[in-house]
Amino acid sequence: MKSPVVRFKSMNVGLEEIEKFVRDPGHLEVGRPIDAFGKLLPRELLGNWLVCAAFNDAAGGEVLCFTSYPDKGDDDPDKGDGRLYHTRGQQDFPTEHVMVPKLRGKERIKGSVEESILQAVNKKIEKGSAAASGKTLVVFLDSADGPWHPKKVARTLPNPLHFEGIWVFNFQKLNGGRYVYGVAQLDLTSGNCPTWTIEIAEDWCSWTIRRLQ
Repeated sequence: MKSPVVRFKSMNVGLEEIEKFVRDPGHLEVGRPIDAFGKLLPRELLGNWLVCAAFNDAAGGEVLCFTSYPDKGDDDPDKGDGRLYHTRGQQDFPTEHVMVPKLRGKERIKGSVEESILQAVNKKIEKGSAAASGKTLVVFLDSADGPWHPKKVARTLPNPLHFEGIWVFNFQKLNGGRYVYGVAQLDLTSGNCPTWTIEIAEDWCSWTIRRLQ
């Protein structure tokens, strides 16, 4: 990579380092940018880590990692929210992040979880192709009060999409002292959207991943 970036030595090291930022799920909503990692937000660090974990499970090895974004100044038109780096292909892809916040009170009856995701995606697409081209959009679904259907969202994504791809992650539950997250790739190439559950160990040194479809 031509520009200086921050990169964890491994997925295990990355998980240990981000533990302090995501132990409290509420902190993902309001956490401040982290100077030591290119001013990424805690939820952006976690989201990029989860995308890498899911991608590597599908690839059968640790081929995707994430880095900070090269510091070219705040006026850089291509500035993203961290980059995914494919070690075998030696390619890096900027990410763009968006959060679907928790619905409170009367907001809960305004629409489904799927509609909330689409609204968040559309807000990013409305910025134009230049802001989305070549980027991967990562959606932090903080509002899910129950199951949602990735295939339903993928079928109704706008066309043209402009983004290279879209991933959605959400906190599902605490299983004892283990944090369980859901990850979905909104891609219907195989007929169904790939989805995973990722359970992080209590010591935040390892994880268990299960492919659902």
